[in-house]
Amino acid sequence: MIELQSERIPIKVFFAIWPDLHVKTQLSRLTGNLEHLCGGYRTNSLKLHLTLVFLGNILTKQLAYVQEIASQIKLPCFSLTIDTIEYWKHNKIVYAGITDTPVELIKLVSQLHHDLQLAGFKLEQRSYIPHLTLIRNATCQQLPKLTTPIHWNIKEWMLIQSTPTKTGTVYSQLSSWKLIEK
Repeated sequence: MIELQSERIPIKVFFAIWPDLHVKTQLSRLTGNLEHLCGGYRTNSLKLHLTLVFLGNILTKQLAYVQEIASQIKLPCFSLTIDTIEYWKHNKIVYAGITDTPVELIKLVSQLHHDLQLAGFKLEQRSYIPHLTLIRNATCQQLPKLTTPIHWNIKEWMLIQSTPTKTGTVYSQLSSWKLIEK
């Protein structure tokens, strides 16, 4: 078999959940207020997401294998509640967080992590903290409390390619998988 040059091109990919329009609208509204308080710059509403597993650079020829691994995962739909606003001082990020992480989300992340490592992919070894980055390059002395929690029904997850450009990073959906309706 002849390996094409294009099969050896690295691409940066990650698994994520993208918010629906209702959740995205609420997060965008919240982000405007936070940007005023903390400075920095807001995440474009089209780029808001909850990362599941970051693979980083893989070869294009590995893409089908990654998609096959993901397609074997069968888990039910679930919901989560975004109920906190936090600040990571070390990397100047304001994010929307989840106090009570659903078991289904933990299972999805754990199974992806396990199956990808078993297949030989090298992944970051750190605790999973579900969050959605709202503001980058922020400096916050004090954050407001999130008075109205944001409820989010999760029905699918996806594989995303991250491509740096002169005007910022472009996210492209490569694949998606439906969760099983209960």
